[in-house]
Amino acid sequence: ECLRRQVQSGKVLCLCSKNNEEDVWTVFATRPDMLLCKSDVAAWRINWDRKSRNLKALASELGLSLDVFLVIEDSPVECAEIAAECPGATCLLLPVNPAEIPGFIAHVWAFDPPPRETAEDIRRTKMYRQHLGRESSRRRAKTYQEFLAELELHVDVRTPDPEELA
Repeated sequence: ECLRRQVQSGKVLCLCSKNNEEDVWTVFATRPDMLLCKSDVAAWRINWDRKSRNLKALASELGLSLDVFLVIEDSPVECAEIAAECPGATCLLLPVNPAEIPGFIAHVWAFDPPPRETAEDIRRTKMYRQHLGRESSRRRAKTYQEFLAELELHVDVRTPDPEELA
């Protein structure tokens, strides 16, 4: 619930998991108690590689600095590895007792609601996913013209209305 609210308020949710990717998306698709949807996740790395390497890859892919990442982890070993290899990233170690997790999450300042949400905040995950799609198209295209054609970009040039001038 907390992560879903974070996404809805404009935070960007990434998934960095040591698992088989198919198994993770099966949980998202089939578990009735899974409140998150795949569409809530802007980018992911689901494999058996080191989490620090995957976190760096996510940061690079999204064009973000590691210091904006807040990792929620249930393994002290993984937290230590992230702390050692990803300076600036914050790693929160979840309590061992699942009953304590809601209280723990409720006291994380980074999850406090923003003072106000903008339309851009609400669309942020969608914008990052669109950006990743454009980057994927750019890498596949052999020429810049091919890239632009694949975007199906349409430009409308006109004289601005008086209310748009400001």
